[in-house]
Amino acid sequence: MLRPAVRDLTGTFEDVAAVVVDHRGDVLGWNPLGHALLAGHLGPAAPDCRERPNVARMLFLDPDHRALYRDWRSKAATTVSALHQEQARRPDDDALGGLVDELCSASEEFVAMWSQRPVRVCASAVRDLDHPEVGRLRVTNETLMLPDDDQQLGLLHARRGTPDHAALARLASRERRRGVMAGVRTDVSA
Repeated sequence: MLRPAVRDLTGTFEDVAAVVVDHRGDVLGWNPLGHALLAGHLGPAAPDCRERPNVARMLFLDPDHRALYRDWRSKAATTVSALHQEQARRPDDDALGGLVDELCSASEEFVAMWSQRPVRVCASAVRDLDHPEVGRLRVTNETLMLPDDDQQLGLLHARRGTPDHAALARLASRERRRGVMAGVRTDVSA
């Protein structure tokens, strides 16, 4: 469950994409820019746990999300590593086991990466993206742990004054206009 204070915090970032995930990679909330950057082709995340986007599922099974990452292999390896770590920490988590089983059934690439048993911590990475609305951009992805909730806050940002930052700002501006016109919220209230 996403705490209201964390939801409010993600909303304070104007030109930084923010997403909050649980230990399985289920999206619990994101700000409008986070949604537009990572999953604008999807509707806002549903509050129903069974319908929430999942980072690993999108990365391996959603061709639109996969195409976002020019460095897909690196992002995929980091994601598989995180799932290995969580499965070791929580061997009795049936939902996590089900996610791994689903990905093994649906993706040969996931099976190959999973069998290599990569385990590494990656709290910061530079990601090269190819976004359908704003084109190519490079962002820094910082992951912060929210220990009280065992959740992660991912922040994707670019240095001010760079073309990458300008691209994020354009996307944020478009999303604000869309949100105002449609009257929608793209965060998830769990």
